[in-house]
Amino acid sequence: MIARTNIPLHEQIRDDIQSKINDSIYKQDEKIPSERVLAEQYGVSRVTIRNTINDLVHLGVLYRRHGSGTFVKKPDDIKSHLNRMTSVFEQLENLGMDVRIELISEEYVEASEAVQKALQLKPGDKVYRILRKVYASEEPLLISYVHTHVEVGKKLENINMNKAVFLTSLEDFGYQIQYAEEKIRAIRASELEREVLKIHSDTPLLSIERTVFTANEKPLYIVKDRIIGDRYSLHVILQRNL
Repeated sequence: MIARTNIPLHEQIRDDIQSKINDSIYKQDEKIPSERVLAEQYGVSRVTIRNTINDLVHLGVLYRRHGSGTFVKKPDDIKSHLNRMTSVFEQLENLGMDVRIELISEEYVEASEAVQKALQLKPGDKVYRILRKVYASEEPLLISYVHTHVEVGKKLENINMNKAVFLTSLEDFGYQIQYAEEKIRAIRASELEREVLKIHSDTPLLSIERTVFTANEKPLYIVKDRIIGDRYSLHVILQRNL
């Protein structure tokens, strides 16, 4: 039961659950009790419990697993360092996580205006497009869209895209990758992304859009990774004097 004070009930319950996590009563990746059980424990309505859990999910303390329940999140599950160009797949593997890639589609399509501009193409030009879903430790993490030139796609057609890391595959083909330009922003998930990642409409996504250039400063490909926002963090080291 929760004491009746001037502090709102859901805040008291939120703080109590947070304390239990800090004291390892609820352990990392462990499922917390159901809304019904928590409502009985605290002597409140399930609506109050649901609001409390929503708060903790948005704060990054808990995460929902579709069809399974609510679990305690690991602190800084996945951390990206911005001082070196690596793919998300490489970052996950470097953290010792079990990474699985699921190919959704690969096809030649007419380039959109945005893709034309990024890859310096003409109207009507086609591109090779790959759409993949990535799991980290068997949990859906991101959906990745890749667009590249047709001639690059012809070289990749025989590669198993359920396993291949796009960046290293191109380097294996002899492409000398020099640098990338990256844009990071928060977005709302599209209907496709909600369906593929099995997330709710209010789940935040982190969009990392990268254009990769070769040694002659020609754009080689663009990749858009749409990552479930509460499972990924960015670690930046900033120097004042270089």
